[in-house]
Amino acid sequence: MTAATAPPPLSFPAGRPWTPHWPPSDTSLPFLRPLLTVVHDENDDKAFMDWALAAHAPAAGRITVHPTPAAGAPASLAHDLLRALGKHLPWAGSEEATCWMRDTRTVWRAVAAWVRALEIGHILLTRAHLVTAAHLTRLFALAHLTGTRLTLVCHGPLTPAAAAAVEALRPARAHTLTEARRIVSAAPAGPAPGRFPWWEPAPFPPPPNEPCFPPPGPTPLPDAHRLTVARRLHSRIAHPRHAAALAAQVVTGRSLDHIIGLPPSALTSKTVPVWASDLIEAARRFGDLDGRTDSSRLFPLTGWDRIAVDEAALACGLAAGRPPPGRHARLTTATTTGSRG
Repeated sequence: MTAATAPPPLSFPAGRPWTPHWPPSDTSLPFLRPLLTVVHDENDDKAFMDWALAAHAPAAGRITVHPTPAAGAPASLAHDLLRALGKHLPWAGSEEATCWMRDTRTVWRAVAAWVRALEIGHILLTRAHLVTAAHLTRLFALAHLTGTRLTLVCHGPLTPAAAAAVEALRPARAHTLTEARRIVSAAPAGPAPGRFPWWEPAPFPPPPNEPCFPPPGPTPLPDAHRLTVARRLHSRIAHPRHAAALAAQVVTGRSLDHIIGLPPSALTSKTVPVWASDLIEAARRFGDLDGRTDSSRLFPLTGWDRIAVDEAALACGLAAGRPPPGRHARLTTATTTGSRG
């Protein structure tokens, strides 16, 4: 890891699903205290926001999250984290999109899986004073699980409930821009050699003239096309298991029915191309967190999962023939980095 000390292994009862509950136990507070810093921008100075947004460096394991204003959905902060990680939610109106809006636990498990697989060591949250205590404590639970550093940038006073949750951790505090700049270096270290640049997103929504490719099959895609598809898989699929299942189809040229039956040892970092390894790792992490891991299968997909993988293939331009009319119009627009001002 380049941005911070590598987080400890995931720690929670084996075989049980992880939920973003806070605090998990009385012993959690001392563990998280050294990971949390609060930056106070009492005058709402634009220079603080510029500093926080400039700190966004996913290649170095650091992301800046700019929360959606006045978002009331229980999973809204998790959605913002996914966008900061370069992931897009399914298109509006699809069955999967509806599930992503209401299934808070699955969305947070997906965030945790990506944070671990993509080696994110530091999360900065702007406009933290507008985030509810419920959302903040879920973020604390994520940091406790993954060992990720948190920096909350507050441009005004926290709500009483949020302030109490933060104060219980007795965080480090910064009150000036000079102090804030000591938290984050201006020039982060680069990515580890040999990593696929997942932080370089494919365009979204897809441009009208974007080329589409045949669905995965026995005839492999040319290398140049595989890299194009790889960027789409990393950018346009938020669910780790769905992204990995589609990647496995592209790598092996086999059908989804075959992929579902693969044992965990079938695809490893030594047997898949570098662009697919992070996706496979994220799926493994998600399986651990989901508590439904079938030890005999790498991809224990339900009927709903299969539908979602088919929708993901369409979003990535992998379909038999041309996509149906309106495909591009149905794709939701979203900002993928912490660059929203």
